[in-house]
Amino acid sequence: MSNGMHDLALGAARIGTLVGSTLVLCACPGDDGSASSTTTVTSATADPTVDPTVGGSATGTSTSVGPGTTDDGPTPTTDDGADSTGTTGDPPPPASICPDGPFPASPLPGAMVAAQPVPNTQLGLYPGGLVEGPVWIGDALHLSHFGTGPEPPASILRYVPGGALEEHIAGSGSNGLAVDSRGRIVAATHDDGGISTFTLDGTRASIVAQYQGNRLNSPNDLTLRDDGTIYFTDPSWQAQNPNPQPVRGIYRVDPGGAITLEDGTQNMPNGITLSPDQAWLYVGTPGGVLRYDVEPGGALVTPPTPFAPGLGLSSVDGMGMDCAGNLYVTLHSAGQVRVLGPDQTDHGTIMVASSLTNVAFGGADRRTLYATAGDPSNGNAIYSIELEIPGYPY
Repeated sequence: MSNGMHDLALGAARIGTLVGSTLVLCACPGDDGSASSTTTVTSATADPTVDPTVGGSATGTSTSVGPGTTDDGPTPTTDDGADSTGTTGDPPPPASICPDGPFPASPLPGAMVAAQPVPNTQLGLYPGGLVEGPVWIGDALHLSHFGTGPEPPASILRYVPGGALEEHIAGSGSNGLAVDSRGRIVAATHDDGGISTFTLDGTRASIVAQYQGNRLNSPNDLTLRDDGTIYFTDPSWQAQNPNPQPVRGIYRVDPGGAITLEDGTQNMPNGITLSPDQAWLYVGTPGGVLRYDVEPGGALVTPPTPFAPGLGLSSVDGMGMDCAGNLYVTLHSAGQVRVLGPDQTDHGTIMVASSLTNVAFGGADRRTLYATAGDPSNGNAIYSIELEIPGYPY
């Protein structure tokens, strides 16, 4: 299941859809529409099919807590294909973002390579903070920038190659980002302890913000399956004290909005990503990478299997995936990206910078790997390198 995975029909979690005349690479969750704080957009292109009024907030009523427990709450209204004019219709057919192979044996030009800082990616919004969650949408990289402390202030930034980093959506409260089939940003939001969507003009809606009647701790990163299922991690890096949830969990939100705690036994789960065929879910932790088998219905098989344990990976943060199924593991403290094949082959290392947080593929051919690292108020905070194999936009 190595390089052959690119031949699969990948569906909405790894597909493209048109927003205006721009191809957006994306995944598809359901949405509801609970209100949030007003956001400000400095530059954006809105998806004309987005109806931000759909749905309602999800709240939990169950009393038991444990892996596999589902908290249905009020079922949110899901996307029925209606656009803002009231017309309905099926979404565009899936189109794989990955070209046919075969792909090179390694995505790297050498065993040790270096990403370069991208000029004009400084921005002094939250001194001492971090950048996180890069996602490529249309012709631009979007990323979160947040300050320090519990529930820190955060904004979504935007970078168009050749331009300058700018604030795009103020007050987003966001960390990890993804994108759905309607071109909306899907965000792990620590301000409300939930998962939210943002249209590119800044309209926010809540997908889920509670489990078992309490807000989540501090949702960190997320990934989306072809049927709209969302997987996310909920450590406590930016959480309230005391933590609202008794565990630091790995959760699943099904397309109808029901949230399930899939694994509450891991220490501070962080980065998360699916394999191209969506048979495996990778999760980063301070002690390494875990790989879960994914059942056809979306549930995870526990316990997970340690992935490449012999490499001694530590301080694992966000992760990326290319079309051949290679995993890009960011090591926060070391400032490196380790590139591992699905068979645990060590392809090599990309040197970046300290406080490295996450990676995403972008550019017209999706062969540019972008990495977020450091504090944009203290220098360039985006790095890039051209690779041999294209990859996914978050």
